[in-house]
Amino acid sequence: MPFTDVKGVRTFYEEYGDPTNNKHVLFIHGLGDSSATWSDIPDALSKYFHTITVDLIGFGESNKPEKADYYTIKGYGFINIDVINNGSTFDAKFYANDGSIKD
Repeated sequence: MPFTDVKGVRTFYEEYGDPTNNKHVLFIHGLGDSSATWSDIPDALSKYFHTITVDLIGFGESNKPEKADYYTIKGYGFINIDVINNGSTFDAKFYANDGSIKD
């Protein structure tokens, strides 16, 4: 299980496909969920893209700190930036789910 440190918090992520591929997709789960919500989708798309799933801080395998600063849009933004950059810079497409149910 790969983890990265984001602002001092251990954050879980997984990568699929070739990281040197210039086509990157970051999967972001909704509140109350985890990266497991994406099931086999990131792996299936890894033939065409470098895909990354992340457990936002407070969810899934990521740590659950008490400090409220982590549980904001800005805080979650830092997670996504730190995970996709991982020491480098590249463009990424975002695929997100807010967790709501549609008819």
